[in-house]
Amino acid sequence: MKAVILHGAGDIRPDNINEPSIRPGFDTIVRFNASAICDTDLHFVLGTVPGTQEGTVLGHEASLPQPLPESSYCRAGYYAQCDNANPNAAAPGE
Repeated sequence: MKAVILHGAGDIRPDNINEPSIRPGFDTIVRFNASAICDTDLHFVLGTVPGTQEGTVLGHEASLPQPLPESSYCRAGYYAQCDNANPNAAAPGE
């Protein structure tokens, strides 16, 4: 399978990695068709996280927003701004 691998500061690229395996009682494997790195991963790419090793698999943005037909933002294509996805959106700090 493919994954985005850190090969050193400023050097990330897709590479083949071993298929995951399940440790009974501990793991679940979720299959998804697309993922992305996020701004958190950029700290690794820039080399600003001490102890990061070459071969680290990047990317954890696999839960993509699901468009909701009742949301004006979703209908307009702005899925990340969906006003129905977060029921606590109006709460301070949310």
